[in-house]
Amino acid sequence: MLARLRENLSFKLLALVAAIMLHMYVASQQNPSQTKTVTVPIAVKDLPPGLIPGKPGPVMVNLTGTSDELAKVADMNVVATVDLKHAHIGQNTGLPVDVELTPSSLNSSIGHSDFKPRSLVINIEERRRRKLPVTVEVSGASAPGFVTKRPSLLVPSTATATGPANDVDSIARLVVKPDITGATDTVDDDYQIVPVDSQGNDVANVQIIPETAHVQIGVVETGRTKEVFITPKITGTPAAGFEVGTVTVKPETVMLSGSLDQLTGVANVLTEPIDITGASAVVTKQVTCLPPAGITLSPGQTATVTIQIVSAAPVSPPAPTQPAIPVPVGQ
Repeated sequence: MLARLRENLSFKLLALVAAIMLHMYVASQQNPSQTKTVTVPIAVKDLPPGLIPGKPGPVMVNLTGTSDELAKVADMNVVATVDLKHAHIGQNTGLPVDVELTPSSLNSSIGHSDFKPRSLVINIEERRRRKLPVTVEVSGASAPGFVTKRPSLLVPSTATATGPANDVDSIARLVVKPDITGATDTVDDDYQIVPVDSQGNDVANVQIIPETAHVQIGVVETGRTKEVFITPKITGTPAAGFEVGTVTVKPETVMLSGSLDQLTGVANVLTEPIDITGASAVVTKQVTCLPPAGITLSPGQTATVTIQIVSAAPVSPPAPTQPAIPVPVGQ
């Protein structure tokens, strides 16, 4: 048996090698080697704490393999990194880029030796944090017939900016920018907090925590107005022998704003009380006008009220009555 196997062994081995090579040739003709180019981002690793790197550009990687094998490779299977464990503040040059395929089993059938760039120049900055107040910059205009009040609620009133030192230092203020174009009711919502420089331009590469602030802006109807008289509210009584004479008010009227239903029943506006108890001379006082609930007027609207206190007129005794003269009947 062994003797038969040894017969022409060299020819048999040669035939086997030829068969394998023929199979590989046929397979290569049916599925020839191809090239696929992918562009992937470069991730940084081992960055020392307290530093922020400039964002590196992408890397272009040429993958080689059969079409069947390349079809199995997605961009996420190509990982490009740059090691920054020895990085320092300032410009770092000649940082090598490393490219690998994941999972590692792809390395046996896919080649990736050709990629660009192979090294990077990255600028490293110090990480900085600043706590800044948040302000509101309203844009747009409410609908015709409506007026916008000043923002009455801003939560939070401060936020923290974190990022590269140069960018964080360039921040002049943090703003929220609610747009109230066409608003007919109170604006009550959350808005993005945006860092801006002294020229009003947005500052990039900075993280804001928290990201939003809650703003409330009153929008009230002003298309309905009504002018009414100011009526002084006088309390107390003058001194004995005196009485209230002429009362003057300057200004005499005030302009109210509100809805049609609210204004319909309003004929006048009272002032705060004016006490004339025991007065025997002119009383002049500046008082605040008090609008009805739901009605608005200019903040702090006041009027000057002058009350003349005059001597009371003496009471005259009744005039005597004449006795009736009888009239004869029948004459």
